[in-house]
Amino acid sequence: MKKSVKVISIILVILVGVVVLQDWVVNVIFHDRILTEIELLLNENIESQVSFKDARLSTLRNFPTATITVDSLVISEGSHRILSASEIALQLNLFDLLEEHYIFNRVELDGAEFNVFIDSLGGKHMIKGTAHPDKASRAFMLHIPEISIVNASIIVTNAFKKNHMRISIDEGLFNMRSSSDLISFEGDALGTLDTLVNKGKLMVTDVKVAAENSAFRIGQVDRRNFFDGVLKLGEAHVKVDGVLKPVSNGNIMDVTLEGAEADLNNYLALIPNMKSFHFKQTNPDARLTFRLKVTGYVDPVSYPSMDMDFKLNYANFAKVGSPYVIRDVYINGAYSNGEEKGPKTSYLVIKNGEARIEESFVQLFGSLVNFEDPMIDLDLQTELNLKELNEIFTLPKVAHLEGLVRVKMDLEGKLSDRENFTDMSTRHFNGLIEFINVNGAADSLTFVMNDLNGKVEVLNENIRFDHIRGKLNGSTFGLNGLVDNFFPLINDSSANISQADLVIDLDEFDIPKTLKEPDQIPDTLGFDYSFFPKNLNLGLKLSSKRIGFGDINIERVTMGVKMNADSVLLRRFHFWFRNGEIRMRGAGHFKNGINVRNGVSFDADFRYLNIDTLMTQALPKSAKPKEGFSIPENLYLLANIDVDKLIYHGKVFNHIDLMATYKRHNLNIDHINVGFDFGRLSSAWKISELDTKPVLDGHARLTLDTVDIITMRAYYADLIPKKDSAKEKKARKFEIKDVDIHVSSPMIRHKKIAVTDFVTDLVLYNENMKLTQANFGLFGGEFKLTGLLEHSDTVHVMSTARLSAKNIHASQVVASLPNTENMISADHVKGILEVDGLLILSYDENLVHQQKDMIGRIKLKLDDGELIDFKPITHSLKFLKKSTLDTIFMANQEIDVLFHNDEILVPSTVFSSNVTNIEFMGYHNNEVNLGFNLRVSVSDLLKPEKKKKAKVGARAAVKGINYYLSARTIDDELKVDPLKRKEYFWHQKLLDTRYKQIDVILNYKLETYRAQGITLP
Repeated sequence: MKKSVKVISIILVILVGVVVLQDWVVNVIFHDRILTEIELLLNENIESQVSFKDARLSTLRNFPTATITVDSLVISEGSHRILSASEIALQLNLFDLLEEHYIFNRVELDGAEFNVFIDSLGGKHMIKGTAHPDKASRAFMLHIPEISIVNASIIVTNAFKKNHMRISIDEGLFNMRSSSDLISFEGDALGTLDTLVNKGKLMVTDVKVAAENSAFRIGQVDRRNFFDGVLKLGEAHVKVDGVLKPVSNGNIMDVTLEGAEADLNNYLALIPNMKSFHFKQTNPDARLTFRLKVTGYVDPVSYPSMDMDFKLNYANFAKVGSPYVIRDVYINGAYSNGEEKGPKTSYLVIKNGEARIEESFVQLFGSLVNFEDPMIDLDLQTELNLKELNEIFTLPKVAHLEGLVRVKMDLEGKLSDRENFTDMSTRHFNGLIEFINVNGAADSLTFVMNDLNGKVEVLNENIRFDHIRGKLNGSTFGLNGLVDNFFPLINDSSANISQADLVIDLDEFDIPKTLKEPDQIPDTLGFDYSFFPKNLNLGLKLSSKRIGFGDINIERVTMGVKMNADSVLLRRFHFWFRNGEIRMRGAGHFKNGINVRNGVSFDADFRYLNIDTLMTQALPKSAKPKEGFSIPENLYLLANIDVDKLIYHGKVFNHIDLMATYKRHNLNIDHINVGFDFGRLSSAWKISELDTKPVLDGHARLTLDTVDIITMRAYYADLIPKKDSAKEKKARKFEIKDVDIHVSSPMIRHKKIAVTDFVTDLVLYNENMKLTQANFGLFGGEFKLTGLLEHSDTVHVMSTARLSAKNIHASQVVASLPNTENMISADHVKGILEVDGLLILSYDENLVHQQKDMIGRIKLKLDDGELIDFKPITHSLKFLKKSTLDTIFMANQEIDVLFHNDEILVPSTVFSSNVTNIEFMGYHNNEVNLGFNLRVSVSDLLKPEKKKKAKVGARAAVKGINYYLSARTIDDELKVDPLKRKEYFWHQKLLDTRYKQIDVILNYKLETYRAQGITLP
């Protein structure tokens, strides 16, 4: 047994060695012959450049047949590689090889790539065959039982038509037969349509394709190519048959693609966008039938004739989440690209089209001829339930949509050619749109539509709105009108103009106070007008019996607007109110949708207007004021306002008259006149640079009646709310240039003081105010006052005033002093005063005087002074006769008084009198209501009375024997006590020291103002 195995093993080794040796010997013997034969075969049949790496012969690869392997075959045309294959295996019988008969049993192509490229100029780059004049003698006679193709791809690119296709072939098996006139390939193939782009638009991606029972036959005599079979695209089956004959740079073709009644979803699955489409076809019985015939000459730059019939049956489309289904969709039609095989001669015919939902349905038939300039013939009849449509399509900005819309349309004609349209009797356009109980709401505008009924009629090029009626937010309205020649609206290139005239009648309408604010606020009043059709002239008239907005009621409204692409004309805007009316007119001009010029005239005439009610009840409240808003510089505004009676903050203003103009960021108020409780204000203003930091200039005249300061202050406090002094002071957003103010009043009262014939002139600039002059009568005399009011970092308002007065009656001054009835009265003092001095005062943000920041100096002169039964004097001189003390004549040429905060200081000064010279010094603050010291010369009392009276008015001093006394107020009672000489001079020293301190403070402030460039009055 072992010996037998050994013999068999030896025999097998010998056989293997013989076979291997045979394979090597055959390859050596036939290698050059095979190379020569392959090169000869390729060169005789192909003109394009051909190259391959090597050709090998093997008897072992597919034993017992021989296999010729061609490695790395490449066929190129110019710089374009047309065909490449990593390996081509040709199998043949070994004995045929020995007899040099190259009859192949099987051909295998692995990793082949076939490229067809057409450049942007239409040049075709394909394999070129060698021309043979005697075609019959060169008939190709070959039979290959099996041709196997694996891992191959076909790429077709047409840069001229922007088409591209790539097919990957996983496997294919064909047989090849040849006769004297035909070469036939028959078999099957499987692969994937990776990409299909038509005219630059992606049509299909990643679709499984297959060719079943297919045949491709090449004519050897007349070069006609025949093909037929079944093409599978995914699950869709298309039967293909036809003939193609190469001619010149193209082909003459006659091809038919036919899809029998097939599942519609199989075709819809081929469309990439259907995956993201909201609607899904749900009927498994839906069918699509079509027959496409492609004929004529085609080359890289030309198109063939295409004619197609199609029919869609039983389709249902459902939207996810919607209870409604578009069902029973049926379309029967035909398409052709016509005689010229392009858009101009193309046409689409819909023989019949139907669809329905529940109550909604659509029926149509017609045709569309010339896709370049369409000629349409359409008959349409539909009834649409808006609730169904809104559920399925979610109509924009409309909620709770209900009701029916019926549409009937009979259209025939070329819409872009109005002249021919109206001249040709066979061309017509009749239509009717009928609204039946339509309801809906625009949530963004809080508008609700109810019971909309009416008709829109189309007659050729005209549209008529006929008796459209409904309710808007419960208010009845009507719409009528006509659009004359609407065709330019759907053809921008038309040179004609559409004219629309609409009339809206609104019964009573209330605008919701809860209008939603837009997400973005424009930074100017301008807006984009490019939406308006350039071929439209629109006339709109609106009238209403009443329009309400909160508590505002417009009792009657008439409006007229004319609009086109270049302008908006406001005509007859007239609003009637219970107590007045408003009229507006104007125009806006545009260029390329951009506003270039506006003009508005505004007139208002009211008998009564309550701003408090308007602001608090009628207008909507905004949580936050909008910023970043400006008025466009191209606006011109003219306003004229007259109001007989106006209420603001509970105050009554009468006979208000305003006229103003606005242009290029400048506001000119020609006049504004206002009457109020205390008089009348007349003024004129100019406000410039409103786009940056406004500059205010103007003048005002305030004419007051007899007024009381306390009453006016209370009036001002009610009108202007008090400011919180704790809040940080904000920079003012405007600049005051020069504002002249004139104020006059016959009398101004404050407690016991009465100012008469008051006249003043003020000038406001920046944050300051200059008192040019103030003249008035007071205490029987004449006062003149000049001053300056300034803002500073520490106080809100600082006032520097120069006061001069003459012929002041001392008795009236004393009578005006508060809380002095028990000490001194007008009956005790007589005389004439002259005043000259400077005061620096401060006020807070509410114009309340701040006593702690007051300082000043006043010089007084007393002439013809009389002290009548004045207790401090009579008490100190009680040892004289009473008749002597009843009336004391006094004079003083200079009384120097200093003021600082709550302090009043009168330094030592001497009054000459008919009795004796009296030295006086006084002091006042919040603790010492009234205090003064007196030094009386006793020696003067011994001189004759006439001589003393004659000396009154002369400069005098207190000499000789003196008497000292002190006067102080205690519980509003004046107490006079003797004073020791030492105490008197001690008080005098303290008073002089304080006087010097205040004098230094005053001089320092004055020097500081001068250093700051402040001109003091």
